[in-house]
Amino acid sequence: MNAVSLVSKNNIKKKMTMKNLNIKELKNRGYKDFIRMGSLKNNYSILPELSGVYLILIPKDFIVKFLKDGATNSGDSINYLQNNWVKGSKILYIGTSNNLRKHVKQLVDSRNNSIDRFPVGKHLWKLKYSLDLLISWKVIDSNLCEQEKKYLLNEFIVHYGKLPFANCKAISKSEEKGQEDTINMISNNIGPNIFNIQTTIRSLEDYLKRKGLLKDNINEIKDQLFEGDIDSLNEININSVSETVYDALQRLDDYLGNIEGLVTKTIQYGSVDIDIEDFDFYDLKPMLTDFITHKMKEYGNKYEFILKCVDSDCFIHKPSFLEMLDQLILNSHMHAFKGNNYKRKIIEIEVIDDDTNGELIIKFSNNGCKFELTEEEFFKLGVKGTHSPGLGLGGNYIKRVVEKHHGILKIIPKNRGTEFIITLQYKYLLGGWSR
Repeated sequence: MNAVSLVSKNNIKKKMTMKNLNIKELKNRGYKDFIRMGSLKNNYSILPELSGVYLILIPKDFIVKFLKDGATNSGDSINYLQNNWVKGSKILYIGTSNNLRKHVKQLVDSRNNSIDRFPVGKHLWKLKYSLDLLISWKVIDSNLCEQEKKYLLNEFIVHYGKLPFANCKAISKSEEKGQEDTINMISNNIGPNIFNIQTTIRSLEDYLKRKGLLKDNINEIKDQLFEGDIDSLNEININSVSETVYDALQRLDDYLGNIEGLVTKTIQYGSVDIDIEDFDFYDLKPMLTDFITHKMKEYGNKYEFILKCVDSDCFIHKPSFLEMLDQLILNSHMHAFKGNNYKRKIIEIEVIDDDTNGELIIKFSNNGCKFELTEEEFFKLGVKGTHSPGLGLGGNYIKRVVEKHHGILKIIPKNRGTEFIITLQYKYLLGGWSR
């Protein structure tokens, strides 16, 4: 592959010895070049257009000095940056990319961009001599990049007791708001189950009191047994009591199971943790073809999936992008096809790459029943009432993913089915950088 060998899975899985991650050790592990960041401006072609792991390092005799204002609009304080500096470490950042050349170019260009796109850059460009930093990389198959990164981060943490300087992230106000929203969602979603648990326990308590079977009555029951007063015990009807108690306990178990499931789902879909450095270029057609093939197997060919997509290299956050589509399909599965009045159950995904305007347009549609919710209702958390028995987690998740991609979503109700039009503005995300 152009004289650049991909790292094998076996090599990645080799147990790493706890050595200092200096340049010599990194070279032994296959990392190469260690080029000055400032020299990349006119020499990006040295970076391969392949997937891999890249490292940002400090050179020998590097002077650590933070700028008060910095080259970016970073809100991180000097104290925060100083506290996260890892003394004795050469590595400042460990990252991955599906296309090393494009990704690193965007990172370097972000130094002079008025709007911060790369949180990692917010830290790096606060260093006065940031252009003297070194960059190194290792080409790795895309499905193994995160594994290699995880190994390096774990090794770094064991050695230094903390993450690399630029891998640390301050919790932003939006992230704090997201965490607060998640807590509110959990409270809102489990509230009915908590009420049901309380009601069931009170009812069970009242029932057992009437039967004289609570703790206060235990001694009396023991006396009856020893005195042979069996007739009064027969009046209790042990079988009936057992069935009633078992039924109550079964309901409590169901409610507790509901709470566990709701908390798990709310945490999973209630917050969307996406950073711009996790965005990358992907060829959408093969990616979506694989996705649709998997969905057809998952739903047992219940639906006729139609994919319309040209070859397109787009800048997206792949995990949340695919989960967003998955939630749209799940919404159709749960709500669009009620009854058996459909000879063909069609779910269609059309993707249009508007290169001129820097927009990715996704048209998702089905031929099911009429969509009864407004956009506001669809995005809102909590039970919608008679129109939808769901908790709104899917709709709210979709909204957040679209917002993270600086996009917009429109819902077009029809007499037969619904169309969702999602416009993702990757031109904004790229900040004017060339593709």
